[in-house]
Amino acid sequence: MSIIYNIEPVAHTIFITAGDSIDISLGVYLNDVAFDMTGYTLNMDVIDKWGETVKTWDSEASGAFTIAATGFNLYDTSGFTTAGNYNADLQMTSGVEIMTIARWNIIVQPQITI
Repeated sequence: MSIIYNIEPVAHTIFITAGDSIDISLGVYLNDVAFDMTGYTLNMDVIDKWGETVKTWDSEASGAFTIAATGFNLYDTSGFTTAGNYNADLQMTSGVEIMTIARWNIIVQPQITI
């Protein structure tokens, strides 16, 4: 019997300092080949340890994601105001297909200098 499954999402731990802007650029590869993201959108809901959504980043309404041909940039000037651990799934959508391409553990460290 064959096992069929979607791509395994890559896991990232991202460290951010509370109060800082976020500017992250990443490429998307499938079988070591740059993936053409033309026609796709991105969406990510960031949740806290209670399962509450604290941020919604996407490439449409919030405009936090900017998509290039084979990668994307996440830019958020408000960042996080509260230190803590957060989780998020990054989903790529093309009208019909929805693919979770990354799982992020976001660790927001307290700001030392105010």
